[in-house]
Amino acid sequence: MDDARTNRRNLLRLIGASASAIVAGCGDSSEDESVMSDSDKLNSTELMEPEENERDSGSRIYYIGSDGDDENSGRQLYPLNSVSEGIDRARPGDIVWIRPGEYRETVRTVRSGRQNAPITIIGSSDAVIRPPIGSDNCIRIGHNHIHVRGVSINGLLNPERRFEDYRAWAKRCVLITPKDNEKVDYLRNIVVEPSLMGGCSRPMVRAIRLRNASIGGFKMDGPAGMQFDPRVDNHEEGRIREVVYLGTPEIHRDKPFYPWDALDQSRNIRVHHINNSEGYAHNELVDIKLGTTDVTVEYCTDRNSEVGRNTSSVVTIGGNSNVIRWNDIADCDYGLRFGAWTPSGDIDGDDWAQNNSVYGNRITEYDTEPILFWNNPEWDLGPSSSDVQKTICNNQIEGNKREFSFAQQSCKNDLPEGNGVGHTN
Repeated sequence: MDDARTNRRNLLRLIGASASAIVAGCGDSSEDESVMSDSDKLNSTELMEPEENERDSGSRIYYIGSDGDDENSGRQLYPLNSVSEGIDRARPGDIVWIRPGEYRETVRTVRSGRQNAPITIIGSSDAVIRPPIGSDNCIRIGHNHIHVRGVSINGLLNPERRFEDYRAWAKRCVLITPKDNEKVDYLRNIVVEPSLMGGCSRPMVRAIRLRNASIGGFKMDGPAGMQFDPRVDNHEEGRIREVVYLGTPEIHRDKPFYPWDALDQSRNIRVHHINNSEGYAHNELVDIKLGTTDVTVEYCTDRNSEVGRNTSSVVTIGGNSNVIRWNDIADCDYGLRFGAWTPSGDIDGDDWAQNNSVYGNRITEYDTEPILFWNNPEWDLGPSSSDVQKTICNNQIEGNKREFSFAQQSCKNDLPEGNGVGHTN
């Protein structure tokens, strides 16, 4: 079998495996099935176009090309022109294959796949989704069982005005949240694993009411939160600059943009293999809000968390039972920050930021401290401490500070060893 055919088989294996792989990854969850993708093992820049006759029985591949026509059949010799048309036609189990080119459109899901038959949107890194000027999102996922892989997502809408007007950037590269008219409490089985992603005025990936998901496997090639970047002429004050923002602040309950009166209890989410070794500006790499549980953050590399600092951290942990492991963290104010923000007064911060596991990370070049436990009742922050965590051990901390010896000690629990530190593993 030649290399090209082998690669196509690997591609189809990858799509099929991710649809059915079940992992207990982050914590005990008998209700839900967690998605564990192995796509980080296959370099998406090497993905080659699958042949029509290689698809699974009963599924279909819709081919998208800049030289196509939306009146076409979407077959290999007669491609469609827009990603949106492919998504509109795709049914559970179908693949929307995007050929190299730049697609100036906002991609929105229109229907759900099924647990073992997701709708997959996929292409190589040369397939770039970059919406037109004035767009809020590059990709808007509002349905279950949707997988996005391999493509590049670029939120810089108007390059000529990138430092003149923050509206030159899309608000978000990817927004994941149930659609209002679908009557779904939580989205499930979502995969967002592009090759490259960057450039937005607010959070890069915003996930609201999400369960059983995998986000990562990409290299950052642009900043987050340019609405709040002092390099932009009309920037505003604020810190909504996360790369991956999971959950919802409790104060947002029953707001027009969050039409639920209950906490966002997102859970079972894997964030992995994000490469920001080039140090594109942002605030947190991952922000885990109060109410969000069973998140695993692993094998990420991050630099330059928050230009200007201001008590920023690379990972903020406000939820319970999360795992932070094997990450390479440097050039930041704080490496990790524990504590919940509870300004409404009807939720006890004592109940949150507990039972988390942090091990095998490397934390260097921090401005203030490697780890911060929030305890500031005047600002409704905390309380938190190392005593209420499940495990903090075997972390490499620059300077070997005595007060953080608890975080560097050998792990007593039976924990996995991992495969190195950072995105290259």
